[in-house]
Amino acid sequence: MLLEGLEAAAARGIAAAHLAAAYMLEPYGELSEEDDSRFGRELRRRGQWSSEPVSFGEIAPGADISFVQVVAKHRYHLLAAARGGLRRAMLLTAKRYGDPGALELEQSDDVDPYDMAELADRHGRPELAYQWLTVLARAGEVSVMRELIEGRGETPFRAWVWMHLSRLLGQDLSQDRHEAINEDGTPYDDGIGGPAYVGGVDGIQLTPLAAGENKLAKEEAAQLFAVIEERYELD
Repeated sequence: MLLEGLEAAAARGIAAAHLAAAYMLEPYGELSEEDDSRFGRELRRRGQWSSEPVSFGEIAPGADISFVQVVAKHRYHLLAAARGGLRRAMLLTAKRYGDPGALELEQSDDVDPYDMAELADRHGRPELAYQWLTVLARAGEVSVMRELIEGRGETPFRAWVWMHLSRLLGQDLSQDRHEAINEDGTPYDDGIGGPAYVGGVDGIQLTPLAAGENKLAKEEAAQLFAVIEERYELD
């Protein structure tokens, strides 16, 4: 009776009922990562899972049902919950299948900006990837600041904001950072010896801003740094 009620609620379009059904099927619907990737590609092409699922009654113990149908039912309910706007379901489908539905989510503690930037890039949304990378840069991720400057067409003013912020964080992006490494990229160990190679990155060289603009860039960097410091003090 419980399962019938759950399916009846899902049939009325209640996203929470769809997610509950998916959770109940999760232990029985596990497939390999490779299969999930294939399904993700199909999902990106079609945008939805259109096959009508079998009922819980049809997959009861002893029923003549295939594993593929159980997997299909799990995916149907999980995607229906995501399409119903349920945040948890949207995050699950994004993580597991690369589902673009999660791209509409706003920033919050349960949304990983790295994952969202990668998902946006995968679906040809560079402007959205830029927004999520900016969230990370504002939080003090210096490696992301480098990516914004070197690979995302950052404006000269914004590039200098990140440069000044990197200096306040003690990781000046204008400085070369080279180190001895092994051929496979691991740190070189003098005790082991063997051929050494040069790894690391060159410092970023930016065209200077006008004095007034540079002053504003420094002020904005200082404000961002103060927010980062306050957050770490609270943590």
